[in-house]
Amino acid sequence: MKIVNTVLPLLLLILTGCSKTAVQPGQADAFIKFYGNSWTDEGNDVVQLADGGYIMIGTTTTMEGDEDIAMVRTDKNGNEQWAKFFGGPGNDHGNSVRTTIDGGFILLGSYHDTLAKEHNLYLIKTDVSGTATWTSDTIGRGRGDQTGNCIQELSDGYIITGTTFVNDTNRILLVRTNQDGAYLEDGHTWYKAKGYGSDSQGNYVIKHPEQDRFVVLGTTSLEKNGLLNSNIIVISAPSNGFGANDIFGGAGIDIGSAIQHIQGNEFIFTGTLDEGLNSRMYIEKIIVDEETISSVWNHLLGTTGRSTGKSVQCAVDGSFAVLGSILSSPGNSDFYLVITDGEGTPLESMNYGGSGNEFGSSLYKTSDGGYVMIGSTGIPEDDNRMFALIKVKSTGLFQ
Repeated sequence: MKIVNTVLPLLLLILTGCSKTAVQPGQADAFIKFYGNSWTDEGNDVVQLADGGYIMIGTTTTMEGDEDIAMVRTDKNGNEQWAKFFGGPGNDHGNSVRTTIDGGFILLGSYHDTLAKEHNLYLIKTDVSGTATWTSDTIGRGRGDQTGNCIQELSDGYIITGTTFVNDTNRILLVRTNQDGAYLEDGHTWYKAKGYGSDSQGNYVIKHPEQDRFVVLGTTSLEKNGLLNSNIIVISAPSNGFGANDIFGGAGIDIGSAIQHIQGNEFIFTGTLDEGLNSRMYIEKIIVDEETISSVWNHLLGTTGRSTGKSVQCAVDGSFAVLGSILSSPGNSDFYLVITDGEGTPLESMNYGGSGNEFGSSLYKTSDGGYVMIGSTGIPEDDNRMFALIKVKSTGLFQ
């Protein structure tokens, strides 16, 4: 990958003032940068590093026409330092990246086994330079097509959530591995798959920081109290698998995307609520106990139209920031960032975009109190896509 140095095509639009501000290149506290080749590249996850730089993961199209996992390392200004690629002859996807205790990185996605004609979980452990120290594409092999959506490092291994397709049913996948990416079914490491209705998927998992359990966010076809189509599901999972769950959403096709811990048993999640012709960015604050999950409040964010919620972060002052996408005009979508107070009431909303279609995927709170977001941007001239990395201040502004 190589960086595209121009930043002028992508401008900041402040919804409240309808003003546009060009971004100056090279600013550590605010910038927009693009990465990719001349085909299709999509950024899916980003983490800030100890030196202020960033590590990104996504999917890139190769010269052979298949897709590989791409990992990009930048300095604090978003300038590319190196890029690494992983995959085989099929279409492989990179969805989640985290730093590890030893200073390296753990990557999660899916690997297309063209001989077996199935998709498997794909774990890649690298050192600090991005060189793979081990890879694993055999977890759950033979159990149906699988996709890994989110990974977190534990003190002695990793916890993974995703989706597995078994007997014409999508099930939520929850896997706990050791430090080598293996599960031994020894009571401590395990592979679990559970269906909730005829169609369900696991999209995000975090470790409860104060208890020996995990909290999983996903989507399910289960219905509850008039909630129809698909709904958001939250699972309180003990250290050895699935546990209590509850369902949230409306009467449309709703999707749960990301969840974060606030304090104690309080969590905040984001997703998308379908309203027929429209969809809305959605956040909900919940209490997750061992046996019960209950709502505190929820909000639809943004203006009417089509918007999505993909990622959420908690600020030190108790406020929240939510990233997704919004249809800014017919046929044109932008990154969409909404900042709320501690009760979920919107304070600011910004969209970032140019003449192509932009989609926000993941949001990370940076050490200076600002936010960095990753996604993809369309290149109208050749109908291709590139990684887009946007760094803003705590207000969502560049200045």
